Order: sequence, then structure tokens, then C-alpha cells
Amino acid sequence: MDNIAASISAVLGGLGGPVLVAAVMCLLGLVFRAGVKNSVRGGIYAGIGLTGLNIVVNAATGALTPAIQAFSEKFHTNLTVTDLGWGSSGIAFSWPGLAFVILGILAVNALMVVLKLTKTMWTDIWSIWHGNVLGGFVWAATGGNIF
Repeated sequence: MDNIAASISAVLGGLGGPVLVAAVMCLLGLVFRAGVKNSVRGGIYAGIGLTGLNIVVNAATGALTPAIQAFSEKFHTNLTVTDLGWGSSGIAFSWPGLAFVILGILAVNALMVVLKLTKTMWTDIWSIWHGNVLGGFVWAATGGNIF
């Protein structure tokens, strides 16, 4: 089972965040009968949006890092991290475990709907980025050995 999860994780991780998000959004659109055209368009827009976010974060990091290093030297501090706040959301939708998280959340929510514990199917995957950032950081810190 570990090999299967590791293989799936490697394939999904190799796609990259924008492609994975586009595929998941397209799949969700098809599952919820949005139509092929709208599902594909929504997936493409989501992938483009994540690519844009990554471009902005990388540009901001590149522009701010020299200033932070100069600040650190001038005031004799040891500042080694450039924190852009919301910028860390890029890793939330770029780590290989994302598909498992989204599928897990949707499965639990579908079960809750079937058991009549809720009347609403919650598909707002953008609101789970905080937990996904943590998962992405753990994945990065462990060298991808979380399975």
C-alpha cells in the first residue's frame, strides 16, 4: 500500500501545482455536471491563476530578499527567511499530497450528506489552503517522505 501511495504521489507531484489544480478543478466540474466546456475552462483558469500567484510570489521574494539581507547586516540580526504572508499559499496547492487531501475532504463531506449530517456539499477547496500549507511544509521538511 505504501508503494502505491508513493507511486501516485510521485506522478501527481511530477505534474506541478498548476497542472494538478487545473485537473482537480476540471474533474470537480465534471463530477458536479458543470459541462465539459465550463469544467475545462474553470480548470484552465485555476491553473493560470496559480501560475500567476507563483510568478508574483517569486518576483516579490526576489525583490525583497536583498533588502532584507541588507537590513539584517545593518542591524546585526540573523534574518534568514523572507515571509510574504499569503505568499505561502503557493505551496498549499503545489505539494503532491494535495489530491489526497481534496479527495479525503470531498469523501468525508459526501458521507456526511448521505448520512444527513449536513445538507450542503462543501466544495470550496480554496478555503483549505491553511492546512495544505502545513502539509506542504512538512512534505518539504521531510524531503517528501511523509507516506
